[in-house]
Amino acid sequence: MYKLKSLAIIFYLILLTGCAPSVLTWGIKMQAPVPADTLTYSDEDIDLNFLVDDKSINFELKNKTLNGIKVNYDEISYISPGGASLRIVSSNIRFADRFAPQAAVMVPPGLSISETIIPAQNIFFRANDLVYGWDIVPLFPNDAKTYLGKEFGLYFPLEIKGVKKEFIFKFKIISVEKKK
Repeated sequence: MYKLKSLAIIFYLILLTGCAPSVLTWGIKMQAPVPADTLTYSDEDIDLNFLVDDKSINFELKNKTLNGIKVNYDEISYISPGGASLRIVSSNIRFADRFAPQAAVMVPPGLSISETIIPAQNIFFRANDLVYGWDIVPLFPNDAKTYLGKEFGLYFPLEIKGVKKEFIFKFKIISVEKKK
């Protein structure tokens, strides 16, 4: 009887391991404003590096000017693979306040900021028998292969030297790999 219970427990653990969620690695290339194999953009005013993960987009913005650069998070939009423009939330906002106005940030001359942004509509409160708390829907929630060849992006206006400069960053998903 003891051996039978042990085998049942081992079988159950194997099933649980087999059902564990997969982690996806996305191969992404920049399509605009300048096509590139990396997720970096540079001009005379800024260096901007992006990192896309399952639920958010991370960026590092370096100010190369002699003036401050204003980042207004209320003006930045995530452009979904379906073409919808979605409000973003910066990582310093409480999830409960995801639709409230966000403070702009000044990037001093020669310095950088690092930030994580999430579409506000992807944040929700889950209350059921298993989970109670805030959760985030993945950027690409359906079957991973349906996103191959699709584009998504960011509308990313900045105020540089007192002038609004609008960027539209477009990214293309070129590969998807599941890792356990």
